[in-house]
Amino acid sequence: MAALGSQSIASSYEQILQVDRDGGGNSTTHVSVKDGDNGTTFALTLATDAVMITSDNRLEFGDTGTYIHQSADGVLDLVSDTEIEINATTIDVNGAMEVSGDLTLASKLLVAASAQGIFGSADTNTGIRWEGSDALAIDTGGTERMLFNSSGDIDIKTGDIFFSTAGKGICLGVTSNTDSNTLDDYEEGYHTATVVCSGSGSYTVSGSADQFSYTKIGRQITVTGAIDITGESSPVGDLRISLPETSANLTNYAGRAYGVVNLLGHGGTHAGKFTAFVEEGTAYFTIFQLADDGSMSTIDKDDVDTAFDIHINVTYFV
Repeated sequence: MAALGSQSIASSYEQILQVDRDGGGNSTTHVSVKDGDNGTTFALTLATDAVMITSDNRLEFGDTGTYIHQSADGVLDLVSDTEIEINATTIDVNGAMEVSGDLTLASKLLVAASAQGIFGSADTNTGIRWEGSDALAIDTGGTERMLFNSSGDIDIKTGDIFFSTAGKGICLGVTSNTDSNTLDDYEEGYHTATVVCSGSGSYTVSGSADQFSYTKIGRQITVTGAIDITGESSPVGDLRISLPETSANLTNYAGRAYGVVNLLGHGGTHAGKFTAFVEEGTAYFTIFQLADDGSMSTIDKDDVDTAFDIHINVTYFV
């Protein structure tokens, strides 16, 4: 029995805690906490200016699921089986922070200095960067790719804008997705022309001069260029020169189109002017001669020679 004078304080020395039975301990040297007979050492040491939980032992709160401990040398773990809540007016974190799960913010994320931001890697080469003066930049690979400036403009520094699936576009002049205001097609290219006749037969187009160039913006296509005709094969009827796409069939005659066309070296004598006519729902144009009296007639095999050139510029809708 352990006693202090005539007063019993424990039934055995094991029930008494003692600090450094042999004496010692100061501000730099920790002493152990043991039981009364010095047989058990607890996970706690004391110095005059510090209390230490030794090794990887834990300081627990409420139950064994909530505790603080050193999981490895220089690594302090704050562990809870449900939630860790930190309440303060300001929480100052000095150093890098690693979040392995989701980060949910109930308010703003503020970046204090310009040229700082949120980056996807430790070398700060890929991420979102604040440039000051209300400007926001997106970097990849250490190169600035996109800038949102203080005027609300978007500046694409490198690369192009494209959509990962077809049928998408840019809505212009509206504040919502409206089909009639959506620019969803643009194309540049060359069209290899063929020349046939409305009845039968065809014309041979030179392999070195058989292409028109075209630009398609939305549903509008502009075709320009020249082709050389070098021969014929039993042509009967009006000349039909192919186009890159079929023209639109719209209300009334709204899909019809006319363009400029010149015939050079055709071997015929024509009074008036030529025009290229695109009928609705067709993928070709025919050539009309316009007389001074307002009448017009189509150009057929009798109006041209076996070798001649066709120069055009025509715009139509698809």
